[in-house]
Amino acid sequence: MTSNRSHSLAALTVAFVLGSSCSWAQSTSTDSAVAATKTPVPAATFSRELLELAFEAASAIPRDTNAKDRARAQEQVVDALITVRLFGGAERCAESIDSWRQGSAYASLAVAFAREGDTPNMDRCARLATLASADALDWQRERVAVKIGSAHAWLGQDALAATRERGVGEPEQGKIAAVRAARALQPLSDEAFDTALKELDVLVATKNFDLVRNASRVYIELYAKSFSVAARRERIIEGIDRATALLSYDLRIENALGLAEVAIAQKDNLTAQVHLAQADAVLAHARWLPIDQISQMARIAACKHDAGAVEQAREQLDAALVMFDASRAEMVDIERATPLRALAGAWADCDERAKALECYARALTEGTSNPNARPRAEDLVATSASMSVHDVEPSAAVWLQLRAIRSGLRDPW
Repeated sequence: MTSNRSHSLAALTVAFVLGSSCSWAQSTSTDSAVAATKTPVPAATFSRELLELAFEAASAIPRDTNAKDRARAQEQVVDALITVRLFGGAERCAESIDSWRQGSAYASLAVAFAREGDTPNMDRCARLATLASADALDWQRERVAVKIGSAHAWLGQDALAATRERGVGEPEQGKIAAVRAARALQPLSDEAFDTALKELDVLVATKNFDLVRNASRVYIELYAKSFSVAARRERIIEGIDRATALLSYDLRIENALGLAEVAIAQKDNLTAQVHLAQADAVLAHARWLPIDQISQMARIAACKHDAGAVEQAREQLDAALVMFDASRAEMVDIERATPLRALAGAWADCDERAKALECYARALTEGTSNPNARPRAEDLVATSASMSVHDVEPSAAVWLQLRAIRSGLRDPW
């Protein structure tokens, strides 16, 4: 249900406006249009092949009995294709998705094109997204609309962004404000900064989970824009600390990592390590299921590596793998690949490709343990996509493993 609290976001909009100045994976005209202006580094051949295999696996899930699982897995591949900048392949895959998730996939492409400054392709994908989500449930349509609004915001089309945001429910409120903050080319004026902070304080004071979570994203973007101004940084930290205290433990870690990543980008590793110590404290304080604890350890370790704590990061990843081995028997078979993928991605982020590949191979093995094909397909999609995004090339043995799992996807689902 939409709340009157949506009106409190209007000042955020004003503040940010005032403060800113052959196979399906082969390159297509869409990819080329981006390349002509940005000259991106092309995705490696193995990355394309991994995502082609992943989409085949997702599409093998039966439409008549597992339509939601199929569409969700297909959209996961589209997201990975966007991440590795294969926009043409992403669009071809989006065409094959049924349900509102086709609209969500097109909307993600609209955001990607907007960030490239490609207005014609952004507009085209936004129209496709709107059409594909026309008959969706309210929350689904609102999610797509806010993605499209975010695309408009990246291009500075704030009036159009506002029309997409109008009337949406609380889970989507504030997301476009975070984009406006990220887009700003210069710090906000003192007046606009004060207005933004006051409105964020209002959202946090509601203690509404969705509003507080989305406000946290705006705080982090403001932190990035205000990092060089100590007084502003202090005020932002005070605000996000109040917000973080109202969130679940995983989101508390997410906020700490978001702040750390800002500090890393500003080449301030000491400040980053302060935020990472906060993430470690949350990890130690809460009680976690092993799969969740291992995944959080992996995320924190990868960020530590980027902050210059290389040995500490490696030690944490080694400890996480020991924890996996010790707790494996307690895990449900369809969940075991998840923490291994997190570890593999973190090892890749730490430039340890051999260890990453070893964890990916183990994830593939664990993902085949269930007798039903649907969870095997979902794990194959997730692992293949992760390998592509983290730029880990499969060995010959792992390619055989990937293709054997793909060929074995058949009844019972």
